[in-house]
Amino acid sequence: MGSPAPHLLHEGSLILEHAATTSEAAAGAAAQAAVSPRGDLCAFLDPGNRQSVWVLPLLSVRAGTEHGTATSTTGASLTASMPQQMQRFNSNVVLDKRGTVGPEQFTCMAWSADESRLLLAGQTGALYLLDRSGEVLGIWLADEGGGRGLPWVKSAGSKVAGLVLMGIDRALVVSTEPALYVVPLAAHVHQLAAIKPIRLQGIHEDVKAVAFDHATGSLVIAGAGGPRSKCPGVTLSLWEYSNGQLAMRKAHGSCKTKGASKRPPTQVAHGAASWCLSFAPNKEAVALAAGPDGLVLLSLEDGALLDASDPQTQDDKSDDEDGGGRKGAMAAVSLRGLVKGAISVSWWQDAALAVTDGNGALGVARLPGFDNMLGLPGEGPAQFAPGSVVACKREGSEPGLLVIEPPQVAAAAGEGGGGGGEGGAGRGQHGWRLHFLAQRDPPQLLSSFLKASAWPSALKLAELYGMDPDEVHRARWLSQPISAASIRDCLGAMANHHWVAEEVAVGRSAPTEATQRELLRAGLQLTEDMCVRGAAAGAEQGHDDVRWWRRMRLVLLKHWERLDTLLAVHQGAYEPAAYEAFRDASLLDAAMSWAAFGDVGALGVLMHRHPMSLRPAWLQLLDALPETLHPRACSHLLPRADGQAPAFLPPLSIGPPPLAGSA
Repeated sequence: MGSPAPHLLHEGSLILEHAATTSEAAAGAAAQAAVSPRGDLCAFLDPGNRQSVWVLPLLSVRAGTEHGTATSTTGASLTASMPQQMQRFNSNVVLDKRGTVGPEQFTCMAWSADESRLLLAGQTGALYLLDRSGEVLGIWLADEGGGRGLPWVKSAGSKVAGLVLMGIDRALVVSTEPALYVVPLAAHVHQLAAIKPIRLQGIHEDVKAVAFDHATGSLVIAGAGGPRSKCPGVTLSLWEYSNGQLAMRKAHGSCKTKGASKRPPTQVAHGAASWCLSFAPNKEAVALAAGPDGLVLLSLEDGALLDASDPQTQDDKSDDEDGGGRKGAMAAVSLRGLVKGAISVSWWQDAALAVTDGNGALGVARLPGFDNMLGLPGEGPAQFAPGSVVACKREGSEPGLLVIEPPQVAAAAGEGGGGGGEGGAGRGQHGWRLHFLAQRDPPQLLSSFLKASAWPSALKLAELYGMDPDEVHRARWLSQPISAASIRDCLGAMANHHWVAEEVAVGRSAPTEATQRELLRAGLQLTEDMCVRGAAAGAEQGHDDVRWWRRMRLVLLKHWERLDTLLAVHQGAYEPAAYEAFRDASLLDAAMSWAAFGDVGALGVLMHRHPMSLRPAWLQLLDALPETLHPRACSHLLPRADGQAPAFLPPLSIGPPPLAGSA
C-alpha cells in the first residue's frame, strides 16, 4: 500500500449569516477563496451576493491535541475565531459591521507574498488595497481619473477577471477584454490610464482564472475559446515575470484531455462561472479545474501538458479481475469521474490534489491514477453542497482542508451531506458555511472515531495500521448500556480475556436481571474454558495463571449467589445500584446494616441463605437490632428455650454423615 495516506477528519463548521434570495440560490455562483502564500490567512467572498469579504486567520482554525489525543473542535469554538471584520474605508462605499460593501460586488482577490496586503477587484473594475486587518490602504475607482477612467474598464463590458499582487507596489490586472495590465500601485489614478495593455486575443477569448507563484515568478492564465475560435475549449498560457518584465513562455489552444471532445459537457447541479488554478508545492506543475472540461495539469518546467492517468490502471484492473490485485475495502476508490467535472482544485501534497466537482463531491486524488486519499481505503468522496470549493491549509500546526459551502447547504443540511455541521437547525436561515477537515495520524484518528462512536471505521482503521482492536471493543462496551448484543459483539470479540473477566466481576451491572445473568453466564463460560485450557496445557500454562482463573471463577459464582439472595430479599425486584452495592460488600456488613435498620425480614433471608458465613456472628447480629423492636417481630431469629438453633440455622454436624440404613 506504500506510505500511509493522510487522513482528514471533519472538525467543525463556521456559519455566516447571509440568507440568499431565491434567485441567488437558483443561480448559485461558486464560492471563491484565496489562501495566503504562507497559509496563515484565507480570504473568501460571500457566494450569495459577493458583497462580503471575509479574512479568516487559519492559525486559529485548529483542533488542539493533548498527549496525542485529538479533541474535536465544535462549531461554537470555530465561531469564536470569527473572520476579521473589515472597517469603513470610504464615504460612498460603506461597510457595515458584517463587512458588507454597499453597492460594490467583488469579483476576485489576491494576496501579496508577505501576506501583508490583500487586493480586491469590484464589479465596476475598481481596485481596493487592504492590509491583513481589513484597513484600507488604497482605492482606485473606475469613474476617477479625469474622465479617462481605469484602462481595463474602457472597453464596453470589460471587467477584471484576475488579480496578482507581484509586490507591495505592483499588481497585475487581467481583464475579460482580454488583456494584461502591469499596474504600479504607487502611481496616481490619473497616471493609470496611460498603461499599455498586453493583448491576449489569439491566446484566450474568455479569461476564467489567473494564478501567480511568488517564488518562481510563474504566471498562468486559463481561459476558454469562443464557439468560432480556432482553439475551442480550454486555453492555457504560461508566463514568466522577472525584473519587472512579463514574457510568455508557452500557450496551449485546446487543452482537453484525450477523448474529452467526444464527451458531452457534465451536467452539474450548481452552475459555476469561475475556474480554479493551483500551483504544486514543489513548483513543478499547476492544476486547473475547468468545470465540465475537467482537470488539466501543466508542467512549469517546459509548459507541456501532463498526463495524470496511471499507465498501470488497466493492468491493475485486469489483475483484480484475476484475483491478483487489490480487492474489497482495501482497494482505493478512483476519482476519475470526479475530476472530469472539477470546479475547484488545491494541491495537498506534491502528488496529491484536493478536488471538488459541481455536485459537491470532495476527494483527494493521488497522482498518477486519481486514487482517493481522503478517508480510509475503500471510502468514496465526501459529500458537500453543490458548488462547494476547497482550499488546502498545508502550513502551521494543524494542516487540513477548508471547504466553503454556498447557500444551498441550508436546504440540504441534516440529509447526510456536508460531513457534519449543525444539521437541520435554522434551515433556510444560513448564508454559507466554512468547514475544516483536519489532518490526523492513525492514533489521533482512532481517538476521534471512538469519540464519535464510529465503530466500523475505528475497527477498519485498527486493522489497517495494526492497532489493538480491543481498544475499540472496550470503548464501545463502556459507551453503551449492557445488553445481550453488546456482550456478544464487544466482550465476545475481545482478545484480552483477563480484562473481560475482571469487567464481568467488578465492572458495571446490567440494567435488568436477565441481562445480568447473561453477563455472569458469559463470564462463567470464559473462566471454565480458560481453566480447562490451563489444565490441558499442564506445566506450560503456568500455575499462577491457572490459579487466577480458578479464583475468578469462584468470584463469579459468588456473584451469581449474591444475585439470587438479593432477589429473594426484594421479592424478585432487581435494582442495578443495589446489586452492585450488595455484590461488593461483605455478608456481615450487609447483615449488620439490615439489623441496625430493624429489617428482620431481609436479615432472616440473608441468614437462611448464608448460614455458615453468618452463624459465628449470630449473637452480634441480634445485639445490633433496635431495642424498640418488638420481640415477636424477631422471634424467628432468637434462640429457642430448648437450646436448639432456629430453623434457618442448620445444626452443626461433627464427622461424616450417618450411612444409609444405619440405626
